[in-house]
Amino acid sequence: MNYFTIFNKEKKNVLNKIIEQKLQIQYAKQNRIEATKSDIDNAIEEIKTNNNFSDEMLVMALEREGLTIEKYRTSLKQQITLSKILSSEVGGRIKVNEKEIVRHYKKNKKKFLTPEEVKASHIIFVVNNKEDRVESAKQRKKALRVLKLVKKGKDFKELARTYSEGPSKNSGGDLGWVKKGAMISSFEKAAFSLGKDEISGLVKTDYGYHIIKVEDRREAKNRTLDETRDEIQKILYKKKYNEKLDNWMVELKKDAFIEIYLDKKSLKKRHASLNAKKRHRRVHGNNTGSRGKIRKKAKIKKLQNTKANLKSISSEDKIKISKFILKWEKARETKNRRRYFSFYSKDVRINGMTRKEWKKTKEC
Repeated sequence: MNYFTIFNKEKKNVLNKIIEQKLQIQYAKQNRIEATKSDIDNAIEEIKTNNNFSDEMLVMALEREGLTIEKYRTSLKQQITLSKILSSEVGGRIKVNEKEIVRHYKKNKKKFLTPEEVKASHIIFVVNNKEDRVESAKQRKKALRVLKLVKKGKDFKELARTYSEGPSKNSGGDLGWVKKGAMISSFEKAAFSLGKDEISGLVKTDYGYHIIKVEDRREAKNRTLDETRDEIQKILYKKKYNEKLDNWMVELKKDAFIEIYLDKKSLKKRHASLNAKKRHRRVHGNNTGSRGKIRKKAKIKKLQNTKANLKSISSEDKIKISKFILKWEKARETKNRRRYFSFYSKDVRINGMTRKEWKKTKEC
C-alpha cells in the first residue's frame, strides 16, 4: 500500500471540496442568495435548545474551540447559504418517479432480501486464556455437566441464570433474534443448523464453550415493493443528486478562474505578493492616525466583556459544557457521522438530504 499516494489523493479531494465550496458561495452572492439574520438566529436557538445551553454556556463552549459568537454566526451563515443554494440548484430540481422505483426494485430484488434469523439463547462458560489448557479443560468439564442437565429436560432459562457466565445470564441466556452473518462462524454454524426448540451439543468458540437453544426461526424472504419504496426513493434521489451536483460543478468551473499554489516556488511568489500588499496597507494605516490603537482598545473591551460573562457561569454549567465538547470531539475523532452532525443545525444538508432524512439512510 502506497501511503504517499493515498495522502496525495486525499489532499486533492479536500482541495477540490474547498474550491467547489468557494464557487458555490460565489454563485450564491451573484444570485443574491444568502442566509438571513432570522435563519442564523433560529439555527442558534435550535442548537441551544438541543443541548440545553444558555447564551453564556454557548459562548463558553465556543471559546473552548477557539471561536467567538461572531465567528460562529459567520460559519453558520455560510452553512445555511450553501444549503439554500444546493437546494435551489440541485436538490429542488430532482424528481424520482414510480416507474424508476419499480424498475430499481425488479433489477435489485436480491439486495432487498431479509436474511435468515433465529431466536436463540445460550449458556456460556468463558475461557479467558485460550492457551491455558488447564482452564479450558476445567470449563469444558463444567459445560458438559450442565449439558447433561439440559438433556434431562431441566429448564434451560433457569440453568442459564444459575450457570451461565455471560452478560445474558440474568435474562435466561436470551440473545434475541440473530441474523445470519452477525455472529462468529462456529456459533452461527451450530445455531442455524438447529430447528425450532432444538438444543445443541457443546460448541467451542474464541470466547469459551456454549450450549445453544433455538426457540424460533424466520426463513430468508424478499421484502415487498411497499416495504422498500422509501428506501429505493432515497437511493435514487442520492444517485441523481450526486450526478446533478457533479454536472453543475463542471459548469461552474468552466466559467471560473482558479489559481492553485502547491509547489514551493509558486507559494514563495504568492507570499511575496501578499507581504508587499501588507506593507502597503501599513504605510497607509500610519498616515490615518491611531487606527491600530482604536482596534486594540476595542479588542481589550471585547475580551473584558467575555470574561465578565464567563464569571457568571456556575461550575455545574462548566462541567456540562466540557462534557458537550468532549462528546463532539469524540464523534469527530471516531468519525461517528450520525453523532457528529447531531451537534449542527437542522438546516445543514448532507448529500442533499436534510439531517432527518439522512439519519434514516444506511449511509449514516
